[in-house]
Amino acid sequence: MCLVSIICLDAFFIPRKPDAKSNLENRIIMYCLVAEHVLAYFAGIFRKYDIAKNGKPDPNGVFRAPREMFLGSIEQFVDCLLLGYIIKYVALLPLEEFHGEAYTSYWILIDGTLMFLT
Repeated sequence: MCLVSIICLDAFFIPRKPDAKSNLENRIIMYCLVAEHVLAYFAGIFRKYDIAKNGKPDPNGVFRAPREMFLGSIEQFVDCLLLGYIIKYVALLPLEEFHGEAYTSYWILIDGTLMFLT
């Protein structure tokens, strides 16, 4: 909800510099983050369903299901790709553009960090 709020607030209330290249890319990254969060939410629902229906304990006693493990691997791969792109984007972005788009730039960093930690 915070990410969607920031996208809406950014679109309506933050003045833009017309020559800032980061504006479009920030929005694309934020839309990708929204899509990733929605897909992760639905994947979490399916994973719970699949574990309840087909789950078997692994050697450590944790219930796992084959489709659930595959879906988790795909989700982690997409998260790693997105986080890698965010790191590359922030590292190559000029400092004045990063601070010029501070509202979205900082949220992209926060959201990427939270995505990595979870």
